[in-house]
Amino acid sequence: MAVGALAGGGAISASSQILGGIAANNAAQRQAQLLKLQGRFDAKDMSKESAELASATRARSENPNTGSSLDIQLSQAFEAENRLLKHDFGIKTQASAIRDQGRAALVGGIVGAAGSLLGASGAAASFSGPAAQVRKPLQFGSSTNSTSGNSHLMRFGNTA
Repeated sequence: MAVGALAGGGAISASSQILGGIAANNAAQRQAQLLKLQGRFDAKDMSKESAELASATRARSENPNTGSSLDIQLSQAFEAENRLLKHDFGIKTQASAIRDQGRAALVGGIVGAAGSLLGASGAAASFSGPAAQVRKPLQFGSSTNSTSGNSHLMRFGNTA
């Protein structure tokens, strides 16, 4: 009965650790997807702001295709593209780190489950292994070949 309870408890612990790892991995995957989606929206906003800035620069210039006005527009376009690339890299890096955390949680759940099962099997073995075998009971009483006159005292162990 106790062996079955230990094994059952180990199985419950193992399954809960695996399920916890799966849930953490799934949550991390969803979080990474949401982060990438948010990154796309941020990139669109940044592109819109860059276009508005370029439009305002052109509007202030007499001839937007020559001289310092063109240099300013090119510089702004370069800076906007650079910001977008850095932002995209940051989003991808964060999403990758979140996915890695999810995978680590999944692996940790599996390893923890294996440990729980091994611990439960070890505990069950201690109840049913060689150490738990029933030993001969102690025999009480006097020996028939006692000559000391103390036969009224109890003797312990096997007296053959």
